[in-house]
Amino acid sequence: MAKKNWLDVAKDITVGTAVNMILPGGAVVYAVGKAVYDNLSSDDESDDTEDVRPNNVVLAIEAFDNEDYEEALEYLEAAHANNEIWSFHYYRLTGMCHYNLMEKHRTEYWEKAEELGLTEDTDEDDSRWEQIAHIKEKTLEEQSLANDSLKESLNHKVEGGDFVADPEMVAGVFWLLAGVCNSRYEQRRYDMAAMACDSLRKDAKQEYNSV
Repeated sequence: MAKKNWLDVAKDITVGTAVNMILPGGAVVYAVGKAVYDNLSSDDESDDTEDVRPNNVVLAIEAFDNEDYEEALEYLEAAHANNEIWSFHYYRLTGMCHYNLMEKHRTEYWEKAEELGLTEDTDEDDSRWEQIAHIKEKTLEEQSLANDSLKESLNHKVEGGDFVADPEMVAGVFWLLAGVCNSRYEQRRYDMAAMACDSLRKDAKQEYNSV
């Protein structure tokens, strides 16, 4: 039996959900798809010894799981350029990478601030803030990139006449957008949209009420 491309196998199981690694069930679907691919590979009786390299989407997910978001972004870019991934998932996963990079920079920012003896109550004119201003700029840049990518993903829910965006995936996008948007009005709207997902409803409702 000839080997199939991993993404083709994933699509045979369920369109698009193999790359859903943020909502419950995504990892399970990915594991099932990978198992099917492994079985296909082991059953291959052909004499073809050509080196079969992992699909860029698989490499992107592996890098994402290892918290190497810069590398994941590179693989996603390659997958998008080679038409290996639906645009919805490309922009959604790209947004997730930038979101996590934002969180990493934010954590670093406040760790450095603490080392300098700075707190949220420290005067904004304190010269010590200048020492970590570059980290704040990185944080804001990743926030903007996450916001743009996640919003763009919503423009590709239907591709080629196929609805490729699972409702829970869309709710997950709204949930992340609530964390990177630029106004409380937007945040409340996104929190409301995220409540459509059972696994997010409690947290989204809590955040909505606090805002």
